[in-house]
Amino acid sequence: MTIGNFLWKRDQAAAAIVASGDSGAFNTARVGRAALDINIKAINAGNITFVVDRLGADGVWYPGATTAALTATGPSSIEITDGLADGADAQHMVFADQARVRWTLAGGATSVTFSASFYGRE
Repeated sequence: MTIGNFLWKRDQAAAAIVASGDSGAFNTARVGRAALDINIKAINAGNITFVVDRLGADGVWYPGATTAALTATGPSSIEITDGLADGADAQHMVFADQARVRWTLAGGATSVTFSASFYGRE
């Protein structure tokens, strides 16, 4: 992993998702600050929520930072930090060696088209 680069991304041309899912694991061993950027291109109804999970030593994925339930098209972003006083809008999360981005469709959503990226640095 090279700090300062995108650790995970989903291209703008990616197909619509039709079920809840996740990005798969990526390395966050040296991450102290991060940002999850999401751009909803289309949503048919309902909402979608994104969560950054970390992998525990017991092999269980634990939820960390989360977005609000997104219901409209357009960009959204969350800042994630391991420092408590890092800004009013930042969410606190201690990173482990592995993380993933998970999304959940709810409220009748059956199709969502989005691009996204996870950026991390020390």
